Amino acid sequence: KTKLIMVPSAIDESLKVREQLEGEVDTSSLALPDQYSTTIEGYELVQKLWEKDCQLTKEGREYCQKEIRNNLRNLIGIYQHIVDNPEINDIEIKHPVFIVSWLRTGSTLLHNLVAVDPRNNAPYLWELLNPLLYSCSTNLKEDIRGKKALAHQEMEDFYNSGFEDFRCIHELRAEYPDECCHIFERCFASRHLPIMGQCMQQYTDWFVNLTPNQINNIYSLYKSELQYLTYCKRIYDVDYE
Repeated sequence: KTKLIMVPSAIDESLKVREQLEGEVDTSSLALPDQYSTTIEGYELVQKLWEKDCQLTKEGREYCQKEIRNNLRNLIGIYQHIVDNPEINDIEIKHPVFIVSWLRTGSTLLHNLVAVDPRNNAPYLWELLNPLLYSCSTNLKEDIRGKKALAHQEMEDFYNSGFEDFRCIHELRAEYPDECCHIFERCFASRHLPIMGQCMQQYTDWFVNLTPNQINNIYSLYKSELQYLTYCKRIYDVDYE
C-alpha cells in the first residue's frame, strides 16, 4: 500500500500565489507518494531560511519563489501524468551513464559526444526546462518550436547580461542535449537555490546528513522523470529537430 504525504502548507501556499499558468496544478487535495518526502522537506527548509535572510533582495526573493513554483509544478505534473499512465513505471532505463568531473575539464564535450550516438538518449535543454509540454500541449509540434525559441532567448539574455565569455566555456542552446542537473535540481539535489542566501548552514547540514533512504528518494524521482521523458518521446511522434 502506497504511503502518502500531504504537500506542506508553506509549499502549498507558495503554489497558490503564483501567477496564472497554463496547466496550473490544484494542490488543495493533493497527496504524493512517500518518495517525495525528501524533496518537499528540502524545499520547505530552504524557503524557511530565505524568509529569515535579511540580505536577500525583493527581486532575489521573487526569483527564488518563482524557481520553487516552477520546479514543484513540473514535479507534480509529471507525477500526475505517471498516475494517469502507469505503464511509464515499466520503462526500463538501460545502462545509465553518469559523467562526473571537476569544472572546466571537458565533461560537457564528452556528454555531447556520447549524445551523438543514436543508441543513447540524452534529453534536450528545451525539454529539460519544459517537461510538462508533452502532457499539456494541444499542438505539440508548434509548441516545441515556441519553447525552443523561448529557451534560446533565455540563454541569449543570460549571455548578454554580462556572461558573454561563458558562451565559449559552456554554450547553451535549446536544441542541444544538456546535463540532467536540471532534473536533479527539481528533485532537490540543487546547485543553485541553496546558495541564493546568506544563512544556509542549516541546509548544508541537512543535505550532507541525508540517509541512504533519503538519497534513494531523490534518485527515484530522477529516474521517474527519465522514464516520463522516454515514454513521451515514444508516444508523441514528433520531429524534434
